[in-house]
Amino acid sequence: MMARSLDANGAAKVYIIGRRQEKLDEVAASAVNKSIIPLQGDVSSKDSLGACAAKIAAETPFVNVVIANSGSTGPTLNGLPKDRTPSITEVYEYLWKPSMEEFNDAFTINSSAMFYTLVAFLPLLDAGNKNSASPTISAGIKSQFIATASINGFSRKPGMGFAYTGSKAAAIHMIKTLATWMVPYDIRCNVVNPGIYPSDMSAVSIFAFHVLSIRWKDLFFRPVFSTGLKFH
Repeated sequence: MMARSLDANGAAKVYIIGRRQEKLDEVAASAVNKSIIPLQGDVSSKDSLGACAAKIAAETPFVNVVIANSGSTGPTLNGLPKDRTPSITEVYEYLWKPSMEEFNDAFTINSSAMFYTLVAFLPLLDAGNKNSASPTISAGIKSQFIATASINGFSRKPGMGFAYTGSKAAAIHMIKTLATWMVPYDIRCNVVNPGIYPSDMSAVSIFAFHVLSIRWKDLFFRPVFSTGLKFH
């Protein structure tokens, strides 16, 4: 949605990075102004991130905004009983089953990869503030880094799971510190914290809510009783 919105609103080039080439091509094909450029890469790998940044730098001397939008749930709580409070034995067995690697995967994608995405593109973001061809200079707009976290990062309820909630809270606090730390470099850092929003990642949880007949109004953290919607 973010890439399509940037394309629809006149961005000259919108690079999108992801592991699945077919998904990237699908998004690029849907762009109304055809400015979306797919680039296969893995944000959890420094080598891959560095290669992507280098390829983009070879094609454009600067960027104005970088958005870190990748996400991973880690082990969820979907397998625990929903119609009653699970016993402590059920909780123990369920939480102990996933490996630490599975748990840490959420932190790798949601926190570490977000941080290294910013680092990989710092030179290009800096150039966005200084290159005479950058359209944002005359408008007085500074280069910007935007990360996608979640309302779960603020909630006492674990939502999708403890790895997800913890990694999103880590991302939120990291962006807070980066927003202050990057001031001397004129690079703005912001974080977006969506609620429940239809996506490949949230599909399982949304499906579980409907199959188990859990009413949206019973989810107290969604006062409008609905998921997010797409707007360009």
